Amino acid sequence: MINKYLYTLLFLTFCKTGLAQNKLTDSLSRLLNVTIEDTSRVLVLTNLGLQYRNTNPDSSIYYCEKALVLARQIKFKRGESFALVTIALSMREKGDLPKALDLTMQALRIAETNNYAVEAATCLRRIGLVYMDLKDYQPCLKYLYQALHKQEAIPFKRGIAIEYMNLAMTYEYMNQLDSALFYIQKAENNKELIEDVYPEVNRVFGNIYARKEDLQLAVHYYNKGIETGLNLNDYRTVSFICSDVARMFRNMNQPDSSIAYAKKGVQFGQMASYKKGILFSASILSELLDTVNPKEALYYYKIAAAAKDSLFGAGNIQTIQSLITKEEDRRKEIELQKAAYQNRLRQYGLLAGLGVILIVAFILFRNNRQKQKANIVLEKTLTDLRSTQVQLIQSEKMASLGELTAGIAHEIQNPLNFVNNFSEVSRELLAEMKSALDKDDKEEVKEIADDVIQNMEKIQDLGRVILNLINNAFFAVNERGIKGEADYQPAVIVSTSLSPLPGEGSGERSSSLSATMALVFRHPLLRKYSSPSLRPNLPGREPDWV
Repeated sequence: MINKYLYTLLFLTFCKTGLAQNKLTDSLSRLLNVTIEDTSRVLVLTNLGLQYRNTNPDSSIYYCEKALVLARQIKFKRGESFALVTIALSMREKGDLPKALDLTMQALRIAETNNYAVEAATCLRRIGLVYMDLKDYQPCLKYLYQALHKQEAIPFKRGIAIEYMNLAMTYEYMNQLDSALFYIQKAENNKELIEDVYPEVNRVFGNIYARKEDLQLAVHYYNKGIETGLNLNDYRTVSFICSDVARMFRNMNQPDSSIAYAKKGVQFGQMASYKKGILFSASILSELLDTVNPKEALYYYKIAAAAKDSLFGAGNIQTIQSLITKEEDRRKEIELQKAAYQNRLRQYGLLAGLGVILIVAFILFRNNRQKQKANIVLEKTLTDLRSTQVQLIQSEKMASLGELTAGIAHEIQNPLNFVNNFSEVSRELLAEMKSALDKDDKEEVKEIADDVIQNMEKIQDLGRVILNLINNAFFAVNERGIKGEADYQPAVIVSTSLSPLPGEGSGERSSSLSATMALVFRHPLLRKYSSPSLRPNLPGREPDWV
């Protein structure tokens, strides 16, 4: 039943290949005729070349090379990277893996240098697919995951879906079917984004279920893949699916079905110049026809050998290994440069931080010096002010002392004048008393004696002057003590010194005015009592001489 269904579908789909039209290719061709701007022409030419990759790789290379020349003329780096990686794709389909890898690496360098994320992801994917062709699956997965991470960072949903499909294909080759089914299902969930490569999705589904020996699901997806591929003129994928179906029937020990699909695989592979599809299908045919038709088996063996040599010849493998080594060295160098750059950045950061710290320290030091200088100036100014203040106070004291001395001298001078006058009168009276005694005039002597006695009483009043001065001093120091000044000990000091009076010699002893002057000097607060109008109300009566 399955064989009959497959043959019927295969006949119908093969009959439609000559009628299928690629509407997108026609649209791009018309757009190219009306596009004038150079950058737009580069993109249109490259997209047109991309559409021919599955049907006519030579046409794809032709359009992309024109795009590459124009992109380089106008220095359109993004267009240059796009054209290079598309040429590389067609070279891979034709089996020229060394050229494909070399061009892809050129495109990757341009993309990475200019931070073109989509183009860089595409290049990483294509490098991974070259490793897939070489059946070196670990590096293949490494590059495919790098591409996926870049696509997710953008995010570019179509690119993400394509990476899911390629990861699923790789895990299917590695016979890790659960991982393959996981990723191909994720790609299927975004099939509206990847309609142009959807036949490949169905091929991967078919291979997974063929390995699981679920033949019904495998045939379902293989048929779906062939149908969608022919509708898109995707002869490359159809060739691949035919070789997969041939392998499935060979494993099922159905050689006729296997031979029929293998021959179609070779046919579509030749139509698309797809060496990989030709190799797989021709190898199956050379094996199956070896016993039944050796001549035909030899024919397909030669086809398979030519395809294999084109893909995996010794020269190609060496070239590929050389390119891979160079690319790995380049990427290691890039990583080293990045590491060195990061180290330089850290060093610059440390130096910048140290510089900032030094600048801040210098500013603080300078400010501190300025503050110190300002403090010195302020201290000097304060010292000068204090000195000036002391001088002013001293001057004021001296002025006040002068005023007080003058006032005291004036106040003392009055009783002294009285004393001098009374003394002169008394001397005269005593002279008269002597005359009266000579005359023996007792009454006159008594009168004169009474006058002298009165004069002497007016002279002990001088003691009241000293008493009032001392009382004033007691009041002043007591008032200052009441104010609570720190470290102040109230005291009244009276001292005497040798000081000649007018008309006296330097050796004569006198303490009349010096004692009063010393008392006033030691208690400057007494200056407010320097005139009678400012004296306090002291206990007792006012002195008679005021």
